[in-house]
Amino acid sequence: MRFKQGEEKTIKFTLTDSSGHRVDLTGSSFTFDVARDKPHNKVVIQRPHATFDETSVATGEVMVTLFATDTDQIAGKYTGEIRITLASGAIHKSTDIVIEIENAITSAIAS
Repeated sequence: MRFKQGEEKTIKFTLTDSSGHRVDLTGSSFTFDVARDKPHNKVVIQRPHATFDETSVATGEVMVTLFATDTDQIAGKYTGEIRITLASGAIHKSTDIVIEIENAITSAIAS
């Protein structure tokens, strides 16, 4: 997944079971964190449950928007992870989501 510095983008996540069927996420909670790979895996973007679009939770789908202020980071490689806590209390974490933030000419970040 690639972003330009300062770009706003909505990310859609879909949870499926081992058979590929979508999981009803009604009553679940969600968080999405992004950490800079170097140095020290420091979390630089945190999107809490309240920021998710849950319109399609019954069909296993949620969306979260990263705003320009979220992606206005130093160019480089980052790792994201969505954490889903189901209504049953079971916790599911995604595999690492590789994110690259690319330089933008109009970025507010100084190098």
